Amino acid sequence: MHILVLNSDKTKIIDKLADINEKSDIKISILGKEEYRPLYDSSYCSFYGISSYFDIKTLKQKFLQIEQEQKIDEIIATTEKSLFAAGFLRSYFGIVGSSITIGLATSNKLTMKNLLKQHIKIGEFFSIANVEELTYLVETSDYPIVVKPAVGSGTKKTIKLENSFDPESPDIEEIFSNQEPVIAEEFIKIQNEYHCDAVISNGKIVFQSISRYFSPLLGHLGGLNGSVILTSENKEVKEILKILKEIIKQLHMENEVIHLETYTDQMGKMYFGEITTRIGGAGIQETIYQKYGVSLSSCIFGDLETIKNKQEVSGFFAWVGLPGENGTIQKLKIPTKNENNSIVKVENFYNVGDKMEGERSSIFFSAIVYLQCKTLRELQKTLEYIQNYYEIEAV
Repeated sequence: MHILVLNSDKTKIIDKLADINEKSDIKISILGKEEYRPLYDSSYCSFYGISSYFDIKTLKQKFLQIEQEQKIDEIIATTEKSLFAAGFLRSYFGIVGSSITIGLATSNKLTMKNLLKQHIKIGEFFSIANVEELTYLVETSDYPIVVKPAVGSGTKKTIKLENSFDPESPDIEEIFSNQEPVIAEEFIKIQNEYHCDAVISNGKIVFQSISRYFSPLLGHLGGLNGSVILTSENKEVKEILKILKEIIKQLHMENEVIHLETYTDQMGKMYFGEITTRIGGAGIQETIYQKYGVSLSSCIFGDLETIKNKQEVSGFFAWVGLPGENGTIQKLKIPTKNENNSIVKVENFYNVGDKMEGERSSIFFSAIVYLQCKTLRELQKTLEYIQNYYEIEAV
């Protein structure tokens, strides 16, 4: 058995690869950006470097090079930008798994929304060819416009525009210089934002976890944010599952780990945001593991025993991302589980003296704090405690 894994610096996936190597004789090959080569142990996997997952010629060359070692039986993509590449390689070389259609439909927001707009509630959206077209749309629309690359995760390079804007601003120029399709969307004022993380086997949902973000992501960049897993009694859970089932039907999904984003407007109407066939980022995976004992990293490699053995723990489980600050960190004060009984784990990514560099986005954190609370009131108090406790200063 030989699996080709398209991964970046996702540590939980790297740890899972080491575990697979230890417990089986599966040959593992990695196709990833050259900068990530040092993260992989050559004793259990072979690393093949590329500069982009969108270079078709190089993808074909690398695939054939890897197959010289041993025939590839399965291709697994773990990042949003690798979904298209994985789908292309499967379809082009006749390997079982999600096709290029699903790869595009779960990584390119234009393809995704065009395929689904007749079947589920989606806000207005437009394909934008150039700055002139964007200018016309912004000036003639009755509502604000959100513009961003159609390919990519989180809120990176996402800009809200109203009435007029500077077409020569660096942010706008960057969006149109990326050589990626650009999508403009109707800005809908969000009441609540949700994510659904699920496992699909033979076209059926075999596991799902539905969470509500503490605040809508786009309007709260640079602030404390995260999400809490909802109970099955929440009416939103049924609405979101209905959307997911329709997507599975329309995209002919068979075996996937998915991350779905939805939201409600100010009237409480539920809208589809986006869907991707990868594990949710930030603290989502770890929170699900703490609540249910289910490892999504195992599921993405087809090991569903973790679902069969799931055991739901009572209480409200949540994660909180502590916003980062660019520069060299001079002061960093992060709460620990010894200081608050509701804190069960803290992942620190930086220390004093480290340099933080990154775009302000929904995933730019200095640390992630994991919580287990008996009540929603306790959760709210813990969030207030973290908000007051956390300090970061960088120069």
